[in-house]
Amino acid sequence: MALAERTAGYPEGARFVWNVEVLWAADLFLQRMEAPRREAFEKAVKSGRVALNGLYLNVLSGLARPEELVQATRLATRLAERFGVPIDNRDDQRHPGHTWGLVPVLAQAGIRYFSTSPNFFDRIGTTQVASADQPFWWSARPGESAY
Repeated sequence: MALAERTAGYPEGARFVWNVEVLWAADLFLQRMEAPRREAFEKAVKSGRVALNGLYLNVLSGLARPEELVQATRLATRLAERFGVPIDNRDDQRHPGHTWGLVPVLAQAGIRYFSTSPNFFDRIGTTQVASADQPFWWSARPGESAY
C-alpha cells in the first residue's frame, strides 16, 4: 500500500496497484491488523490502489461442489458492499482449467471478468499458446445467468 501511495501522482497506467489475487489474504489482513491499518486498507481499496479479486482462494473448481463455489464468492460480495466498490474480476494464474459451474456462480456474485493464464509449458501442453490473450464472453446455458 505504501508503494501505491508513493506512485499515486504518476500518470494513469503507471501507478502501482496491489492486486490481491485471493481474498484470503485480505481477510487475514482485516482480521489481524489494528484499526488504523484496516482503515488505510479500506481507503486504498476505495481509491483503486488495492484491487480485490472475487474468490476467497484459488479453487480447483472441478472438484468443488456448487455450494463450495458459491461460498468462495461470499467474502467478495460482503467486501464489495462494505467498501462500496464493485469486485467484478477474478484472476487465477495457477489452474489449467475451470468447471462450467463456476460461470453462473461468478455471474451471480457480480464478477464479470475472469483472467486466467496458467503455465502452459507445465500442465496443459501448448493448447493455450494459440489462444492466449484472446478475450471472449461466456454465454450461459438456457436458464442460467452469465455475462
